[in-house]
Amino acid sequence: MFSIIKKLVFIILLFSTLAYSEEQKIAYIDVNKILSNSIPGKELLKQLADLEKTQIDKLSSKRSILNDEKNSILSKKNIISKDEFENNIKKFNDKLIKFKKEETKVVSNLKIKRNNSVIKFLNKINPLLEKYMNEKLISILIEKKNIFIAKSNYDITDELINLININIEN
Repeated sequence: MFSIIKKLVFIILLFSTLAYSEEQKIAYIDVNKILSNSIPGKELLKQLADLEKTQIDKLSSKRSILNDEKNSILSKKNIISKDEFENNIKKFNDKLIKFKKEETKVVSNLKIKRNNSVIKFLNKINPLLEKYMNEKLISILIEKKNIFIAKSNYDITDELINLININIEN
């Protein structure tokens, strides 16, 4: 008796799940492709790359100056007194520690800026995605990197890129 009820419940759940899943329309998108191929995404990535290049160039310049200073101190090793040499080394090491802290801070700030900019971009296109999903009766939208395997006809990335290019200002 118990096994019959168990089988009956299983069959009811199976059919209800199948009936429900037929009503669901699923699609997926490649967010990285949207970022790199849409006009607003390209502009955002270009701005971020320019900012990163500027900051990295500044750090490289400071690093080069520190290397020159280090070489200068080492070249004077046999010329100046031991105390003066050690004092110069101590000052240089303090500058080096300060530079490394600054470098870490700059890199961290660049990462934060990149993440915040991408989130802002995604928030900007989100209403467009929701409207598209409602128009096409899509129930679930999944990011491509979270999919193991799927048919390419479920990929709506290119359609969304065109929609973003038309509707989102740079």
